[in-house]
Amino acid sequence: MDTVKSLLQNTVLDRVDARILLHHLCHQHLGWSREMLIAHDQDPLPSKLLADWLLLESERKNGRPVAYLINKKEFHQIELYVNEHVLIPRPDTEILVETAIGIIAHRLQTANYSQSKPLQVIDLGTGSGAIILSIANHYRSQGNNGSIAFTGLDISMDALNVAILNSQDLELPFVKLIQSDWFSSLKSERFDLILSNPPYIASNDHHLLEGDLRFEPQCALTDGADGLTAYRRILEDSLHFLQPDGFVIVEHGFEQGNNVRNLFKDQGYYHVETKLDLSGNERMTMGQFLV
Repeated sequence: MDTVKSLLQNTVLDRVDARILLHHLCHQHLGWSREMLIAHDQDPLPSKLLADWLLLESERKNGRPVAYLINKKEFHQIELYVNEHVLIPRPDTEILVETAIGIIAHRLQTANYSQSKPLQVIDLGTGSGAIILSIANHYRSQGNNGSIAFTGLDISMDALNVAILNSQDLELPFVKLIQSDWFSSLKSERFDLILSNPPYIASNDHHLLEGDLRFEPQCALTDGADGLTAYRRILEDSLHFLQPDGFVIVEHGFEQGNNVRNLFKDQGYYHVETKLDLSGNERMTMGQFLV
């Protein structure tokens, strides 16, 4: 009879991937925690679990991302539901989240915000909601009293439905989620902080044909051009939706730092700064709008 130990010994999958998939199945079928997976690694496994294992193992062999196989991904202290309609959240994006949290914290200390006049934060192209929901979750845990308003936009209703589901699962109903092509559904709103991880891979980039990117939504990965289209539009349009001294923070490719900084400066942003990702690559650029 197959056991967790025998399946791990005999699979060709990466051991970390295999353990994640097995924990998912053992939790689903048997209610096991990660600790129980270790403690009971020689217990016989039920036939239905083994059948599901063979299916997931085959899908992973064919390259399908683990996050899509188990429909979840941990990101900045929250667990998100994910499917093929949204990008898989990645650790490097947490740098953008941490930077945003730092700016919000400073604003809350230096200005008077309230439920009637909250600090406004918006995430463009929100996808699964990873960025806006993780920030909202952080400030809920800090005792946010309604002095911060959170909004996420996405042109894809399929993606927005994932974000809505995540906001419900995380019990963050105060996060406003709107279908919109960038700012097109907004009117006269003004934001203190505009965030985005837009499609930035150039259409001819070979990475689109490799690894997990083969399975992720192409419209969220590439602009179909030089990879800078979204930044041009966001940075130009943001000038009409920013509060005086508001910030724009964007994630970008590791070779795009100089180009993105120049786009900020061309639009008249001040205090333009780039931060590095966990591998030491340029990954996030921010700028401030001053009147």
